[in-house]
Amino acid sequence: MTTSIPTKFASDSLDSGVPIDIAGRLRDGDRDRFLCTLFAPADRRAALVALYAFNLEIARVRESVSDPMVGQLRLKWWHEAISNIDTGQIPKHPLALAVADAVANFGLEADNLLAMIEARADDLQPRRPADMAALETYANETATILSMAALPILGAAVHGPTHDAVGHVGIAWAYTGLLRALPHHAAEGRIYLPDDLCRRHQLEPADVLRTRFGNPSPDGLNVAVREIATEARRHIATARARPQELASEALPVLLPAVLADHYLKLLERTGYDATREEFARHGPGTWATANLGWHAFRRKF
Repeated sequence: MTTSIPTKFASDSLDSGVPIDIAGRLRDGDRDRFLCTLFAPADRRAALVALYAFNLEIARVRESVSDPMVGQLRLKWWHEAISNIDTGQIPKHPLALAVADAVANFGLEADNLLAMIEARADDLQPRRPADMAALETYANETATILSMAALPILGAAVHGPTHDAVGHVGIAWAYTGLLRALPHHAAEGRIYLPDDLCRRHQLEPADVLRTRFGNPSPDGLNVAVREIATEARRHIATARARPQELASEALPVLLPAVLADHYLKLLERTGYDATREEFARHGPGTWATANLGWHAFRRKF
């Protein structure tokens, strides 16, 4: 793997045939995962891009509609499209066709995709997690299941130490993403900070919902954010504990740990103030991207 891959990818289509609009949509909407796909084998990269672009599509439903019923209809369309893959009745939709190809040729499991859709349907009805266990469940149902779904595409083991490590990275990545999006979610009326955590730090829901980029954080918010960031770091450390036992093919789905480290360090430098825009900026920037490539070159995460 070489650092020349990103340049070629940005100006060309995938060697394995994914239309540039799907790759471009992922690059523009989820630059972090897009960068990690660059280190997957060329003949499997298209399927991985399709999976991640599908995740982006359903994850964005909540923020793209004002009426939850409209969101339910969009997710229902995807649920039917995925359910019909085994019958060959696939909608003439570029992303649906690319996902169907990944299911047919690379071991992507349709059941995982359906479970991801169901988890996003829950997003349409804002609910605060009761505690860290509930937040971890949410992380598993959204981020971890996505990483697990990618393992067969990459030809990696879906059980044992690799499975466990991918699970821990998935949780850490979900926590990091939720912290980065905290002001954005607040503007939409959503809170992902656990109830018991807020009570412990005397955070009222109304205070959290007023959180905006550039505004001072409510009392107690930074402390609560630090607790979740600490949990994210703990999961990363657990994932890295036995690197010699992990399937090397799984590297592309473990690399988000490198980016999570980057974002969590940014957050620490702000005093765990999630309202600082430099923490939530789109994409990791030049230095962190180069660091990601260096880790991939060394086959480490």
